[in-house]
Amino acid sequence: MTTYEKMHTGELYNCTDEELLNEQGKCLEILYDFNATRPSEAEKRKQLMKEMFAELGDDCYIEPPFHANWGGKHVHFGKGIYANFNLTMVDDTHILCGRPYDVWS
Repeated sequence: MTTYEKMHTGELYNCTDEELLNEQGKCLEILYDFNATRPSEAEKRKQLMKEMFAELGDDCYIEPPFHANWGGKHVHFGKGIYANFNLTMVDDTHILCGRPYDVWS
């Protein structure tokens, strides 16, 4: 079982695994870009959110700054999600927000 798989099964894993850190670093770079957007850059925010999150339903809005260990990589948002500034998520594994039929339909 890979370190990444262990992370999602609740088993102990090495959080300093080089592959894991490289992937996490890429996610955090996108998160940084998202958090550095200006209020007038709504389209840029939408595009970055599509890159950041595992799934993003229609009509979702996240007010920066957003904080997450993996930059949202393991976050699944259903439709119509609104989150105000300073939302913090520990997304070392999957987080589902919204009704399941919104996320996977």
